[in-house]
Amino acid sequence: MTKLLNLDEMLDCAKEIGLPDADLWAGQLETIGSTMAASIADKLGVIAGDASAEGVAFAGTCAPFNPAFEGQPCPDALDQFDPDGDWGTQADVDKETANA
Repeated sequence: MTKLLNLDEMLDCAKEIGLPDADLWAGQLETIGSTMAASIADKLGVIAGDASAEGVAFAGTCAPFNPAFEGQPCPDALDQFDPDGDWGTQADVDKETANA
């Protein structure tokens, strides 16, 4: 039997067993994720933040996507990943930015 691990699971494993390159790899995943998020956001006309590697227990390596303007509907390409309807409003984004 084979055990398949996704990148976030491998990163968690690497950290757990103390591999010295685990933090380097986390940074590389964040860089790739941020680049992907920026490209996706540009194509969809939305706003994306930087990706962060949070571990499998906290959604893994992910990036936030937000509306670019008040009332902007969630693009179909993103909506499929938002089953809870967390797509916010520009006011929510402004509050997050102000509190950062």
